[in-house]
Amino acid sequence: MTKSDPPMKRAGASRPGRTRSAVTARRRFAALLCLCLAGAACAPAPGPAPDAAASPLQRRATDEAAAGRSYAQAHCASCHAILAGAAPSPNLKAPSFAAVANTHGMTRTALNVWLHTSHPTMPNLIIDPDRIGDVSAYIATLKTNEPDPAGTR
Repeated sequence: MTKSDPPMKRAGASRPGRTRSAVTARRRFAALLCLCLAGAACAPAPGPAPDAAASPLQRRATDEAAAGRSYAQAHCASCHAILAGAAPSPNLKAPSFAAVANTHGMTRTALNVWLHTSHPTMPNLIIDPDRIGDVSAYIATLKTNEPDPAGTR
């Protein structure tokens, strides 16, 4: 470089209408934009929290089913297989809860009605009326729309 050569200028500053401050501002903006895009790409995908995904109605149904399972374990398991895919019922004349749930046309409403009536093959067992909804909610969770997987009654 000789004395007669013009001094070196920063890239972009030699363009007409651009000053060093404008070039610096654009570079800062480009760097900020890159940082924002990189941060967005690394952020976890938004989604509801596991408990927030369930509506109050779904949480209530889940709570009822859990209470029904607990009640069935204490009061029904001596005769019925109460778990999905369980071995045959202890009393071979008693259907498994999965078989009941998968009976054609069985709904939670039908279960409620069924549990409020007496059955000739059942002993004189009376389910607490406050627990019938819980037991029917639990049995409804065993519905697979397929025959009882263990083939139990």
